[in-house]
Amino acid sequence: MSAKRPETGLIEIKRAPGGKVEGSYIVRLGDIVNMRAFMQRFEKACPPGPDARIKHKFPVIQTFSGEFGDETLLWLRSAPEVDEISENALKRLFYGGGQL
Repeated sequence: MSAKRPETGLIEIKRAPGGKVEGSYIVRLGDIVNMRAFMQRFEKACPPGPDARIKHKFPVIQTFSGEFGDETLLWLRSAPEVDEISENALKRLFYGGGQL
């Protein structure tokens, strides 16, 4: 379930440990949310542009990622369908010979 702050009613953004991809976030919707209908509402309220760029959609797990500015984040944080917003963390892969 979403972690909303009682005083604001907005979802807290989960901070990435270590490095993060600046301005990039992962958004998870509630289990019973119609993702297609939500995405249509989102794109109408926050038209694609520098402040709202969807990068990937993962309908099976009710999640999408993208680059969002402050106004778009505020809209997402207040949307009742959104369960979680996380900063997109930088991940490094290691293998036997070193780092990828």
